[in-house]
Amino acid sequence: MITDKDEVSSCVDKDAIVEHLAGMCRELNAVPHDRGVADGDLVTLKRAEAGDA
Repeated sequence: MITDKDEVSSCVDKDAIVEHLAGMCRELNAVPHDRGVADGDLVTLKRAEAGDA
């Protein structure tokens, strides 16, 4: 699981990073950037599965 960030340097090739990491695991999920989570909000798997995270 990786967190996608909206603002990155133009020198960063996000697709290349995803491709590289995908080759290291069975499944790779990119989670959209969420300011609340980045600021430290608590997210539980139960809430995430229910779509409330």
